[in-house]
Amino acid sequence: MIPGVANLIDPIRPYLALIKIGLVLVVLAAVFLKGCQHGEGRAAADHAKAIAKRDQVIALKNQWLRDSAESLRGAAKVLRDVDAETERLQREAAAHAKRAAAADQVAKRARENFERRLDKFAQALEHAKKNPDCVALLKADLRAVCGL
Repeated sequence: MIPGVANLIDPIRPYLALIKIGLVLVVLAAVFLKGCQHGEGRAAADHAKAIAKRDQVIALKNQWLRDSAESLRGAAKVLRDVDAETERLQREAAAHAKRAAAADQVAKRARENFERRLDKFAQALEHAKKNPDCVALLKADLRAVCGL
């Protein structure tokens, strides 16, 4: 050993073990702090990944919502078109019903008129059957028409 250094270490010798323990503690503290910083960095990276994944899920949900909204707008337009077509068809059906009712009235009047004329013809035929001259004429007409 160097002669001047030995004199210098003698007064420190009782404290040398404490100095070694202190140095070991400083090294351990440095390693611990470095590990903590590494852990914090990992945790931050994990949080960043989680946030990125959450943002991706939110973006997908937003896209889904936009697509759904567009689909709903399309469906609403179709429903409005169907509603307008239904109203148009209802108006046409009402108009057809009015025309059918009017045609029914015309047919009823024609049938009543026909039945009145038929009754008059039936009465005239009954009256003609009672008259012998008319009976002969009717038989002649039937032979001519029917080929009897």
